[in-house]
This record gives sequence, structure tokens and C-alpha cells, in this order.
Amino acid sequence: MNANYEWLDDFKSDVSDKIVDTLVAYAEKCDLKTDAEFIVHLADCIFNFDRSNEDAIILKCKAEYCLGKHSLGKLTYEKFIKEYKQLYNEEYKRSFNELIKF
Repeated sequence: MNANYEWLDDFKSDVSDKIVDTLVAYAEKCDLKTDAEFIVHLADCIFNFDRSNEDAIILKCKAEYCLGKHSLGKLTYEKFIKEYKQLYNEEYKRSFNELIKF
């Protein structure tokens, strides 16, 4: 990830996209109630490749909520919307309550 060669950028992007897609697909197959801690870990892994991934924030907030860590889920959401605003110069359109709905 830290190699900075222009010719490598397309490959890094392709690999990152495939990793993110694979992790999201795997997390969506997990049972949120029994695998919540693992899903939090997967979401954090996704954020290593894509800080503004909406699937990851939904997974992480739902998992933290299922673990009974409601305030942590809310803090995670608030951090995400701040970063989203900085990246895209627009407000994130979904509320925390919308993200944690089952």
C-alpha cells in the first residue's frame, strides 16, 4: 500500500476494489447477532482500503449496536460523517437510525 509508483496505481486500485468487495460480501453472509465482533473487525479492514465505504459503516454501526455498544456506534457514525463531508464536501444523507435498522 505504501509503494508510490505511478505505473502501480491501477493495480493497487484493482486489488483494493477486489479486497473490499470480497470483505463486504463475506460480512453480509455472517450472522450479525453471533458474529458482531468479527463484523466490526471486517469493517475496520475495509476502512483500511476505503475510508468512505458506506457498506462498511453500515456493517460496523449495526454490529456495534448488536454488541450493546450504542454510544460507540454513534461515535463511529459521527466520525464517518465528518470524514465524508471533508472528502465529498457534502453531507452524508443517511441518519444513524437508518443505518442500524434491520
